[in-house]
Amino acid sequence: MNLLLKFIFLFLITQLSKIDCWDIKSCDANPSCKFNETFLSQDTSQNFPKNCSTVCGIVLINGTTDLSVEQLTELFKNMRILVGGLHIRNTTFENLRFLAGLRRFVADYTRYPIYDAQLRITYNRELRELGLLNLTTIKSSVVDIFRNEKLEKLNLPKLEIAKFLGNYTIQFLMGYDKYPKFCIETQVLDALTRRRNQCDLVVNSDICIPENAPNVCTVPTVGCQRLIGNLNITKGFDVRKVESLKRLYGTLNITNTDFTDFRFLGNLTHIFQLEYAVALYVVGNKNLKNMEFPKLRVL
Repeated sequence: MNLLLKFIFLFLITQLSKIDCWDIKSCDANPSCKFNETFLSQDTSQNFPKNCSTVCGIVLINGTTDLSVEQLTELFKNMRILVGGLHIRNTTFENLRFLAGLRRFVADYTRYPIYDAQLRITYNRELRELGLLNLTTIKSSVVDIFRNEKLEKLNLPKLEIAKFLGNYTIQFLMGYDKYPKFCIETQVLDALTRRRNQCDLVVNSDICIPENAPNVCTVPTVGCQRLIGNLNITKGFDVRKVESLKRLYGTLNITNTDFTDFRFLGNLTHIFQLEYAVALYVVGNKNLKNMEFPKLRVL
C-alpha cells in the first residue's frame, strides 16, 4: 500500500511539472483556438476564438481598439487560459473586469518574441484597478504595470501562483513616481512570495492597510502577526509585542539593545521592503552572539 501511495505521489508531481507544457501544447492541438491578429478591433475581433476556454496568441488592446466594455466582456466570457501575451495600453478603461473570467496567464516564448510574450498594462490614464477577479496564475518573465496614473489597487483576490519562465523572474514595475492613491495589497504580496513562487518584485508604492483584518497592526501589538510599517527595536523594547509576528511590511531596525540573540522573533518568516530601503538594520547590539532568525525565508 505504501509503495502504491508513493507511486501515485511521484506520478502527480511529474504531471504537475508538465502543466506549462500542456498549456502550450494545447495550442498545437487546437489550431481553431489561435488568435493571429496584430491587435484587437471591431474587424479583428471577428477572428477571435470566443468559444475557446484556452486561447493562444498575443492579445493587444490599445487606444485604437474600437470595442466597448460590453463587447469585450462578451468576447472574453469563455476564455479561462491565455497562452501567449497580453498587452493593454493607452486606453481609458477604469478597470479590466471584461477579463474577469481569466484564470491563468502563461507567456509562450516558443512561438512569440519575448517582448510580445509578456503581461503589460501601461499608460492607461483612467485605470483605477485591474480587477482580474479570478486570476490565480501568472507564468511570465515580466508583469509590467506602468504609468497608470490613477491606479489605486490591483484587486487580484485569487492570485496564488507567480512563477518565472526560462531564466527570468517576474517583476511588478509600478513606475518611477509613486502614485498618491496606489497601494499594493498584502494578499498580493503574500501570494507572490509563497515558497513555490519565484518572483523579483520591483514595486514603488505603499502597502494597503486592510480594514478589520485580524492579526494586522501598524504598531507592535501583542498577538499581531502582520505589521505594516517599520519595526524599531531599541533597549527596553517589550518583546512580547513581536513574539507572534510572521510578516513585516517595512524595515526591521534593531539598535543598541542588550539582546544576545533574536529568539523573540522566532516566528518571523518574511520582511518586505518595497522602496529600495534597507530591509534589515542591526547595529550597536554589544551583547549579541547569535544573529539567526529561525524561520526567516524572504528578505
